[in-house]
Amino acid sequence: MAKLSFHPSKLLFIDKPLFPPPGSSQNLQICYISGMHDVDALIIGAGAVGLAVALHLLDAGLSVAVFEAESGPGQGISARNSEVAHAGLYYPPDFLKTRLCIEGRDLLENFCRQHAVPFKKTGKLVVAATEAEITAIRDLHQRACNNGVKDLRLLDRQELRRIEPAVTGRAALFSGQTAIFDVHRYIAALERRLLAAGGHVFYRSPVVRLDAAKAAKEVLVGAPNGPYTVTSRLIINAAGLNSARIAALAGIPDYRIYPVKGEYFRIRNSCK
Repeated sequence: MAKLSFHPSKLLFIDKPLFPPPGSSQNLQICYISGMHDVDALIIGAGAVGLAVALHLLDAGLSVAVFEAESGPGQGISARNSEVAHAGLYYPPDFLKTRLCIEGRDLLENFCRQHAVPFKKTGKLVVAATEAEITAIRDLHQRACNNGVKDLRLLDRQELRRIEPAVTGRAALFSGQTAIFDVHRYIAALERRLLAAGGHVFYRSPVVRLDAAKAAKEVLVGAPNGPYTVTSRLIINAAGLNSARIAALAGIPDYRIYPVKGEYFRIRNSCK
């Protein structure tokens, strides 16, 4: 098993690399010296995506290190979302996003149940406010059925009023698979499992420069006690809103972020 130890100036392998080369074990050390790298996979960003990718690669047998510019995990856009696990109602059946949404929701629920992360199927109502919107609700129901979404019901006005008296509408589509979960505890569970399985996460460690052209890709990491270089077979860009900057460092200048602002409100029980 390849292990990493942190040193102020660099990261070093201890023992043998995780992946032996093809062929007999006699040529292991020679091959290792000719193609040495500090880690198999280097992930930039310790948000939900970066940690989940790191855990998947670690489970697949790669040595993994995650580098995060902030002081802890999930302090970027991962902690600024609606915390909704969507059912997969809206996209056409042949979209990759549709399949990933439906399969990912089930995988997310399983992970949360296994790691004591709060996950609750609250359900969701898509409401037709006018008679003209009823057709759209029915079309949405048919699309969701074609996508393989379960626990769907079309509601008339009386059924809608019975489920949610505060909502006025002509009809509604109820999605029982839509859920909410605690994203902060989800990220903490990812980090905890990653570290327990032998992965490494380095905080306050922004990527300053990288050279992706070499077989052993070089990444210059900034740190409070001075920069150091790490080499890796793979580089995964999971830097969130900083991913365009990382892409530019890797020689991909036309990668762009198109931000969309969301506004969220908290309603207290004491409000009247």
